[in-house]
Amino acid sequence: MLAKKGCDLVTGTDPFPAPTGKQIFMFKTNEATVIAEFDEIPVSIRNNAWTEGSADDAETIDDRSYCGVSLAAGMEVYFDGPVTSITLTSGSGMVYYM
Repeated sequence: MLAKKGCDLVTGTDPFPAPTGKQIFMFKTNEATVIAEFDEIPVSIRNNAWTEGSADDAETIDDRSYCGVSLAAGMEVYFDGPVTSITLTSGSGMVYYM
């Protein structure tokens, strides 16, 4: 998977913020991993194009089907909108930026 603006390894249980000017669009697990929550910018469709909100509009999400469950190694999670921060309960993985 190639990332337009790069990727980073996420480990530990502290929130991992996306670097300034980047937004996370995908997370891939390296091992059995649990996503606790993430901050996602809501998007809407207008004129057949995605319209992003600002980082100030990000909402904390912890109730998606892949949150709070153990994800096997190599699982790819694509988010519904741009993500500004991700927090893991356990495990590790790579975040990919747009």
